[in-house]
Amino acid sequence: MTRVEVRVDSGPWRQARIDRAQNAEFAWKTWSAEWPDAAAGEHSITSRAVDAQGKVQPAADAPEMVGKRTYWESNAQVTRKIQLA
Repeated sequence: MTRVEVRVDSGPWRQARIDRAQNAEFAWKTWSAEWPDAAAGEHSITSRAVDAQGKVQPAADAPEMVGKRTYWESNAQVTRKIQLA
């Protein structure tokens, strides 16, 4: 993985900062991103990885993800819901 990109709701993809303190090759990566215009309410935060060749981690509804039933089978993008006061 070369970079992580983050999207808030249906907005544009923005590059996140990867914490390289623990840089194991096949491990989860911690990242952070600025969100200066955050508004109160529920939001969807989606993250995706991009490798050195520019290959983007597939979305959960991408054709290659269809039929993946377990967490271990799927390497799809991750979307989380958050609530801001």
